[in-house]
Amino acid sequence: MQDEPTFLGEYELLEVAGRGGMGTVHRAVDPAGRVVAIKRPSPGADARRALAEARAAAKLRHPAIVAVHGVGEEAGRPFLVLEWLSGGTLEQRLERGGPLPLEEARDLGVALSRGLAHAHSHGILHRDVKPANVLFGEEGRPRLGDFGVARDLGEQTRLTRSGAMLGSPEY
Repeated sequence: MQDEPTFLGEYELLEVAGRGGMGTVHRAVDPAGRVVAIKRPSPGADARRALAEARAAAKLRHPAIVAVHGVGEEAGRPFLVLEWLSGGTLEQRLERGGPLPLEEARDLGVALSRGLAHAHSHGILHRDVKPANVLFGEEGRPRLGDFGVARDLGEQTRLTRSGAMLGSPEY
């Protein structure tokens, strides 16, 4: 017997694509049949941070930044609807194949630098650039994702104390 589909609002959740310290990402299908990523914070996570991520990332439209399609809420927990990227992360690529060839590393750095420059021009500081937050679409183009600890310089509300450690210290 086939399991019943699981829904989050109007989105059908197909599978867990990844888990992190702050939440879970599902591969899902939206009402129009488009495959998307649904990012849900963990039950104990700060919902304000998820909403701040959504607001920050939604301001950005750039080929090197994961697109935010929308935000929803179910049972008091917000979720983000993001562009689905099936090519894995830079972290996974490095684990499988070791260091990138010089030209590929250069091209990746240039593309991501352009995405970061775009974010900075909109007053958004990512603050957690690392291989696990660089994702690839089927075509191989890199995109920066996970704006969960980003800082919007235009926002008056601060979710972190001055001098507080956040992001991934090793990066």
